[in-house]
Amino acid sequence: MRKHSIRTAALTVLALSLFVPSAAAAENQEDQPSALMQTGEQLCGFTLTDVYDCSLLSSVIYTFSHDYSGAQLVYVQNSDPEAAFSITYRTPYIDELDTNHVFEHAILAGSAKYPAKDIFFDMNNKAYLTYLNASTSFTYTTYPISSMSQEQLLKAADVYMSCMQDPVILHDKRIFDREAIRFELDDPDGEIAINGTVFAEDLGDMTDAGFVGSDHIINALYPDEVASHMIGMAHLHYQDLTYEATIATYERCYHFDNSLIFLYGDLDLERFLQFLDEEYLSKEAAYGTDLSQYKDPETQPGHVEVREEIPAYTGDMVENNASISYAVDLSQASDDELAEWSVFAALLNMVGSPLYNTLMSNGVQSPVAAQLNQSAAKPYFFIQMSYANEDQKEILTQVIEESLKAVVENGIDPALLDTILKSQELSSRLLRDNSNVGVSLSGAFSTQWARSGDPNFYRTLEEALSSLAADEEQEAIRRMAQTLLEPSRSALVTSVPSPGLAEQMDEERNAYLTEMKENMTPEQIDALIEETAAFRAWNESEQPNTNFLIAPDQLPDPKTDPEYTTETQDGITLWTAASDVEGVGSYRLYFDLSGMSREEMEYLMLSQNYLTQMATSQHSPLELFLLSGEYLAGFSMDLVYPIEESGENHRPMLRVSFKGLTEDFENGLSLILEILTQTNFRDPSMLPYFTMISADNWDMSRQSGFNIAQLWAMSGSGLLADTN
Repeated sequence: MRKHSIRTAALTVLALSLFVPSAAAAENQEDQPSALMQTGEQLCGFTLTDVYDCSLLSSVIYTFSHDYSGAQLVYVQNSDPEAAFSITYRTPYIDELDTNHVFEHAILAGSAKYPAKDIFFDMNNKAYLTYLNASTSFTYTTYPISSMSQEQLLKAADVYMSCMQDPVILHDKRIFDREAIRFELDDPDGEIAINGTVFAEDLGDMTDAGFVGSDHIINALYPDEVASHMIGMAHLHYQDLTYEATIATYERCYHFDNSLIFLYGDLDLERFLQFLDEEYLSKEAAYGTDLSQYKDPETQPGHVEVREEIPAYTGDMVENNASISYAVDLSQASDDELAEWSVFAALLNMVGSPLYNTLMSNGVQSPVAAQLNQSAAKPYFFIQMSYANEDQKEILTQVIEESLKAVVENGIDPALLDTILKSQELSSRLLRDNSNVGVSLSGAFSTQWARSGDPNFYRTLEEALSSLAADEEQEAIRRMAQTLLEPSRSALVTSVPSPGLAEQMDEERNAYLTEMKENMTPEQIDALIEETAAFRAWNESEQPNTNFLIAPDQLPDPKTDPEYTTETQDGITLWTAASDVEGVGSYRLYFDLSGMSREEMEYLMLSQNYLTQMATSQHSPLELFLLSGEYLAGFSMDLVYPIEESGENHRPMLRVSFKGLTEDFENGLSLILEILTQTNFRDPSMLPYFTMISADNWDMSRQSGFNIAQLWAMSGSGLLADTN
């Protein structure tokens, strides 16, 4: 067998491209809290209650209270041109009719100010927006939008706010019929059918193992509590889901003193606050919304073990498709503690953690992962085995107990902890590198606000990371492990697919519809046929509204490429551009492959499947895994061949990309060079092993037809080539 290796001589560094924080941007960030407003100041009917300089987001976070309406508002201020807006309401699931979900859909049909049948889709197809949606959680419903144009964002926010104030559904039941549920009949001899957007969505989740498994967990932990109510259950409660119950959701929750408004980006803050105050908030006095009756008392202590069935159709794949979950109630945990629990889950899931090592030593091959659900009405922590058989319950229990005892006694490997803390910090700082950042952040702020009233999730996270880093004895980590070993309230839940149960549920629904028709008079049947025809005629008609559009001259100028500085050191060209994000850099290394043959380049690209998985002359695979997690976020390699117009750069290159904290650049660069030049490809046991587990990625017969077609199209169009 011919031996191939990465030759240092052939990997001549051509260029290093860097995006690093600019000193000016950092200085501006430090000046912003005092430059904009101080706590206690008032602006456009709002009082500033808190200012926080958030280094994780390279942003300043302002929290306001609207004096008249009682609304809360958070503004994450930074230089991002993609601005965002959202409004969120606390919407506890008081039952399982799914009226919160129904109203989320229906409220965006239109408003008195913007009359329409479905203005959400009008905006989605025509407005200059980068994101438009709404979502329902266990504890809140949120309506986020974002745009590169402040003019368009303001117009879209006006549409959303008008829908919150006076939605069409309050005056037109047909919106409910379309979005929730309706009964239809075409002729006297036909069968009654159920339709509706939310009903169809919920029915689609009936056999979803993850969805149904979550229902089993909260039912086991919180029986007969509000916290046990599940989203997406309209397909089980179609008999009771009514227009009146849906409108009651609006009357119960949709008041501004029960809302959190979120703004993000490089905004004209005064303009947005003035708009919100004058157009909406100053017209509705604080309502006195009180949802305390839907807050459960403290959960009773105890441990339960249950076996539940997941609906499945006859013929569905059910073998090795059960889930086993050990769940612990964390409803008494503070925001700070929950942030620490999220880090603890990441620690347990790491390669080399006590949980990972115990799974390996016991030969467990089914996936096992620790998770924190803090969006539930009562947060809980769980360790779940997926793609399992129910007889694995004992081995999972044994693994959990052994690994948690090891954490209590010995803590976590400090190197592992350092890696997780740094990766958590790095991933937060790199959020600004994504699109729809404001939308993503609004969900994190809304989740914590709905639970505790404090929206500032990233201050909580920052403090938790600092606290865990300073905890040299790992007291918090040991305490969390001990809590899982000796919880106040816990459940061991086995969810098993049951073939035929889905058909049974379908039959029960059909039997209900048959009985409904049998109990109807001929006049009632005729009326339902007429209602069905009238609804379809209305639904097929058009009533668009485009009053939210902005003029072409109001569109922002196209985004310009960043300004680079160029210098050459020791034959290496450095291209550097400033970034407004603090503390992190994005890097690309370009290596000249002109000295390699085509065959050698093929082996070079093949070798990337083994990098960081096989030892180098300095580090073991586990050490490389930890170091890569600490220093090489987003590490990737690809082959590029710039086009002829690139001049002297028209030659094959190996491009290596990574991101990291700026203070760690030299460590990251050294690690990359070590991986590229010192990986040991001679290990006769590991090389065949990693070749085997990577085979599916190379075998095109195992890829979907869409993926194959997409790859061929991209290769034919030149999209796989680098044009820089």
